[in-house]
Amino acid sequence: MQTTKRILSILLTMAMALGLLAVGASAAGEIGMQAEKPTFALGTDNDAPTVVGFGGYEWLAIGQNGNTLTLLAKNEDFGTAKFNSTSPNPYDGGELQASMNNAYNDISNTNEKRLVEARNIDAKGGTVSTVPVTVTNQYFWPLSVTEANGLISDALRLFPYGANPSGEYWWLRSPSSPASGTNAALVRTNGVVDAAGRSISDVIAVRPAFYFNLASVLFTSDASGASAKSSAAVGGGLKSAQAAAGTVKFTMKDDSLTLGSVTATSRSGNVVNFNYSDATPGKTLSAVVLGSGGAVKYYGKLVASTSASGTASVILPGDFATTDTVQIFVEEANGDNYTDFASAYKQLVLAAPGITGPTSLTLTAGYAATSTGTYTVTGSPAPTVTVSGNASISWDSANKKLDIAAGLDAGSYPVMLTASNGTAPDATLTFTLTVHAHSFGTAWVTDAASHWYACACGEKSALAAHIASDWIVDTPATTSAAGSQHKQCTVCEYVMETQAIPVLPHVHSFGTAWVTDAASHWYVCACGEKSALAAHIVSNWIVDTPATTSAAGSQHKQCTVCGYVMETQAIAKLPKGIFGTNAKWYGEWWHYLLFFLCFGFIWMWF
Repeated sequence: MQTTKRILSILLTMAMALGLLAVGASAAGEIGMQAEKPTFALGTDNDAPTVVGFGGYEWLAIGQNGNTLTLLAKNEDFGTAKFNSTSPNPYDGGELQASMNNAYNDISNTNEKRLVEARNIDAKGGTVSTVPVTVTNQYFWPLSVTEANGLISDALRLFPYGANPSGEYWWLRSPSSPASGTNAALVRTNGVVDAAGRSISDVIAVRPAFYFNLASVLFTSDASGASAKSSAAVGGGLKSAQAAAGTVKFTMKDDSLTLGSVTATSRSGNVVNFNYSDATPGKTLSAVVLGSGGAVKYYGKLVASTSASGTASVILPGDFATTDTVQIFVEEANGDNYTDFASAYKQLVLAAPGITGPTSLTLTAGYAATSTGTYTVTGSPAPTVTVSGNASISWDSANKKLDIAAGLDAGSYPVMLTASNGTAPDATLTFTLTVHAHSFGTAWVTDAASHWYACACGEKSALAAHIASDWIVDTPATTSAAGSQHKQCTVCEYVMETQAIPVLPHVHSFGTAWVTDAASHWYVCACGEKSALAAHIVSNWIVDTPATTSAAGSQHKQCTVCGYVMETQAIAKLPKGIFGTNAKWYGEWWHYLLFFLCFGFIWMWF
């Protein structure tokens, strides 16, 4: 029967061990590590609280207030002690308090000690007094009855945690209840709080608790085992990270650790070489790869002992993404269950290359060897630039220019510049050299000072200053309007100057026809000026139409000089003669003659 129980006990122990191992296990080559602090399982509401490695020991997380985590010793690492050898006497000044102080003072790492927050505790110890006793500035301290009862279960109070079926008695700082003056409270081997307690002179286990300051946590990692952060060997490359599990420890930011800068110098495949400067000497130079959301994807130690400045290299993982970053930091790596400390990390910039600058240049046939303007080449590490397309055009890495050899004939010469630094994608830029043979036009090109023949490239031929001509009349002046004239270059005819010609003075030009009015006559100029103005001279009557016996006639007087008709007058009809109404008896004698001739002719005929 006893053998059967032993076998069952062994199997149960193995099952528990396997279960614990499964929680914290990592795949080969992996470590448990994550950014910042985790979400803690606390002993006030969880039978399996988060276990924290600190000072070389394991501690149970039993409470949290913001960045202050309350930790309770998990294992029997701090020996035994009396509560107080003098009765009655409070906790303050007794052996239990001395053991707590010794446990704190035994922490060898000064930086770790600084993470322990002091607190004031109520501690009447074994006294029967009802007067409260406050002990100030305590770093490690035992729980009170109230604090012990605040833990979720007896199993959580077993000491060491996980003891089966029972553990050790361990002291609380509260006096016995009812107060005896000689007893102090404790936790029994089955995890039950015993307020009546035992004699303060008994020797039982010391189980410290303390406040742990989490304000500067950079990383949480597995505290021990194959997946521990300490398992990453210097020079062993980057190890992939998964969420920390099981017992965890912290890497704290420590401002006393420094790293000034990191600069990538070259990259070949996934191997990146870099310089670092202003580092705290004698520490470990480490790296993490962070994903785009800040999650830790890889961790590794690069240099075992830093110099103030130096060189190092990191091998990027095969799945390194363009959104991933490499962060370098100096750390004090302290091993399993010890807190690590690190500087602020510096990003190892791995930027794809870029190149900008001149894309073309035109030279004249027969040019001398020359260079382009400067290019701007960016990227980290600093890219290497290559040129392809024409051997006469090469890269000057010192001055970041293209050197162009003399002797290329007229034509177009494109080349491709490629900047690469191992980070995809490469950057490219096309540059085209044009070698030009001048062809000058036949038409003059001018400006205000000179004239020349121009080539399409802008080159000038036969450049000379203008030669001014004499004045050339464009529009002659008249007496009514100004004229215009100009001077031009006698070579290219560029109009150099223009000038108005004043209106000419008026010279009278009198017409040859008289201009008249009722009183006088004259010659007139187009401007209105009069010449030879004189009064009319009256002529005698001049018959225009003689009068007859049947109609009146007309006559006029006119100026004897200009012919202006000054007066007109009708001529009365003539009186009628004996042979007709128009004859006068004393006139028109030929009528009589005609009559007699006709009469005589007729008489002779018959």
